[in-house]
Amino acid sequence: MSKRRKRSPESGGSPEWMTTFSDLMTLLLTFFILLYSMSSVSNDKFTQAADSLQNSFVGSGQKSILTGGQWVPERNENAKNGDSSTLSEIEAAAIQSAKAEATQDDLLASNGQAMIALDPEVIKMYQEVLDFVEKNGLSEEISMSMDADGVYMTVKEAILFHPGSAVITESGTAALQKVAELIGSFENKVVIEGHTDNVPHYDPKFESNWELSAGRAIAVLRHLTEQRNIDPTRLSAVGYGEYNPLVPNDTAEQRAENRRVNIVLVYEPEGAE
Repeated sequence: MSKRRKRSPESGGSPEWMTTFSDLMTLLLTFFILLYSMSSVSNDKFTQAADSLQNSFVGSGQKSILTGGQWVPERNENAKNGDSSTLSEIEAAAIQSAKAEATQDDLLASNGQAMIALDPEVIKMYQEVLDFVEKNGLSEEISMSMDADGVYMTVKEAILFHPGSAVITESGTAALQKVAELIGSFENKVVIEGHTDNVPHYDPKFESNWELSAGRAIAVLRHLTEQRNIDPTRLSAVGYGEYNPLVPNDTAEQRAENRRVNIVLVYEPEGAE
């Protein structure tokens, strides 16, 4: 009587050929990653590849993550129809739009307002003021910023006043002459803000930083109205003392940065009371 050979239990899991296939895919993936790491990516070629994939998967005129969720004109269709002028106009408009968005993003980011969408009129006004400042060589004397309330021209104390004083210096007079010319080209109201550092101040004329900051703001206001003929109904002055610093008052350089006068071109939307 012959003995039956016992069958070995079947092993579980995937077929043996899957192991070889997986190794092959891993090697191919590694190969292409190495090729990519050693190559330089062309934006034009990537855009063409993205357009081709978009047409293949979602069709023309559809949104795709490859194009940032924005519709991209079908280039092949325009080429087939021989409408090269339309294609050029569309591309030019797209480039112009991208430049405008980039300019706005740069301006917002430079003022710490990257997450806030400002009114285009504020951005336009900022650009006009910035162009004037650069054209007249005032970049060293005046720094720029903006927010939803308007455009800020910041003048350091050292340019306008001697320490502890609210009497405008010769350098301050020269700077304010240009500022007055700029203000005269706008119709906006203007607020002049005085700021100090946190070093206690006392003298018979200014008993605290409150009085000193307000005195400096008023000095600038009076110079603009009395010496530069700016309509006084457009102007107002406010003193913040030491309580609205740009940076901590930890070093002499930081305290010097906080001692300043802001000349604010106020933005008032149309229809606002």
